[in-house]
Amino acid sequence: LAWVGLSLVPSALLTAFTTHITTDIASAPLLWVLPLSLYLVTFVVVFRERMPIPRSLLLALHLAAVIVALLQLAQTRHETWFLSSIVGVVVFFTSTLVAHRTLYKARPAARHLTEFYLWMSAGGVLGGLFAALIAPKLFSEIFEYPLLVALSMACRPGALGVVRDAAGRLIGPSAREAMWLWVIAAFGALLVFWLPWLAGTLQWTFDDWGVAAVLAAVFAAGMLAFWQHPSRQLIFALLIVLAVTSLPSGVRRGAAERSYFGVYRVSLSDDGQYNVLTHGTTLHGAQRVHDAEGKPVAETTPGTYYYPASPMAKSVEAARAARAEAGEGPGRFGVVGLGAGSLACLSEPGESWRFFEIDPVVVGIAAKSGQFTYLVNCQPQMDIVLGDARLTIAKEEDESFDLVIVDAFSSDAVPVHLMTAEAIQLYMRKIRKTGVLVLHISNRYLDLEAVLGATITKVPDAKGLILSDDEADGSYAQTNSTIAVFAYDHDALDPFRALKGAHDLDGKGLRPWTDDYSDILGPFRSKLRKKAE
Repeated sequence: LAWVGLSLVPSALLTAFTTHITTDIASAPLLWVLPLSLYLVTFVVVFRERMPIPRSLLLALHLAAVIVALLQLAQTRHETWFLSSIVGVVVFFTSTLVAHRTLYKARPAARHLTEFYLWMSAGGVLGGLFAALIAPKLFSEIFEYPLLVALSMACRPGALGVVRDAAGRLIGPSAREAMWLWVIAAFGALLVFWLPWLAGTLQWTFDDWGVAAVLAAVFAAGMLAFWQHPSRQLIFALLIVLAVTSLPSGVRRGAAERSYFGVYRVSLSDDGQYNVLTHGTTLHGAQRVHDAEGKPVAETTPGTYYYPASPMAKSVEAARAARAEAGEGPGRFGVVGLGAGSLACLSEPGESWRFFEIDPVVVGIAAKSGQFTYLVNCQPQMDIVLGDARLTIAKEEDESFDLVIVDAFSSDAVPVHLMTAEAIQLYMRKIRKTGVLVLHISNRYLDLEAVLGATITKVPDAKGLILSDDEADGSYAQTNSTIAVFAYDHDALDPFRALKGAHDLDGKGLRPWTDDYSDILGPFRSKLRKKAE
């Protein structure tokens, strides 16, 4: 059990930490490589007779890192990408070093090493299964990360209070130590549930840090006070986890739902006027629900990237105008990615709109939660197809849409299989000869303009351009965005060429993305060069 547990915690922490930084901090490309590399390095560092770092120094660094990491997770006032990343890397690395060093010290005689490595591997597998498959079902947010950080305290020598007596038998903590543990746990749990009530009654604000941060500071002081008692430190660390997961904190941020595809949060904007949907670190939609005086309003005008003067709204107008010019009736529109359902309110009576969405949780938030009413008010007979867009849209008839909009980002991660040459060819087959394909390519880390500039060369007869919107005011009502517009007919692109911010595609020397090849580093470097310019 010791071998399994000591390998389970760092393995689970590897996945949980990676999920935390890519979901709650930044979804930068290849960010998972650093934690994986550090995880593997720890075996090299500690699986030897003499470590390059003294044991006492390692334990001190680990204790400090755990306290700082849990304190940082307990508050939302001082939270930056740099701070969160540095603290997270340090606590992950030191926790893994401590666990693997304890595991090394617990190794058996040489004749039993096969069994040792078998159980160690089993613990690694169980840790990965817990963080990747079980935790998303148990927790609505990334609660497994602070939990595993706290459990890393159990990997310190003597933390579980289990020792061998003179006869070699395993014995648990003494009655006195067990009493200490019960008192700390009971008092701490009562404090977690009573202090918020007391703070509300006495109107204590704690200088905007929040109750969770104050409780975390109290329990962190307990960890330092009992630095010679690792079992008590473990209880205090778990109490901090109880505080940050049950009270508003850096890991508990408003109403949240979780699926395989990530964490979705619906929260009220700082000014109290908008319900805001975020997926990881990316804004997925907002709807105005109160006026400046706090009175409820029934607002159906799309906001964020979809406001009436946005590039995506103009693409709908262009497709509608093309049909009117040809003397045709209401058109048919396809949207890959539902979000908050904002685009539904760009529709007009008689038009047919079909949404392709892979995650049932998103459908529930947009259509059934009551927090967003775009679909209910503008598309009451909603047409939503569940499943991966490459598979579901392939079943649609060719040349059956006047416009297809692809807006299916998970946090800031790129759905590569939805942006390859083969995928674009699929979308192009589904639009009419006078139709338009629009891809939303706003991204903080990758130069997707260059990617599509290179990839379009692999799509026969397709013409395209880029349209950037820099006129939005940056509020929830108007958000800047960049789209790529493709069509078979040059005339279909004329309404976009006339708009401010329109420019030609430029591959910038990148290789096209296909189902057999995609490159993240190329567009990442291209984005860095663009920012430097």
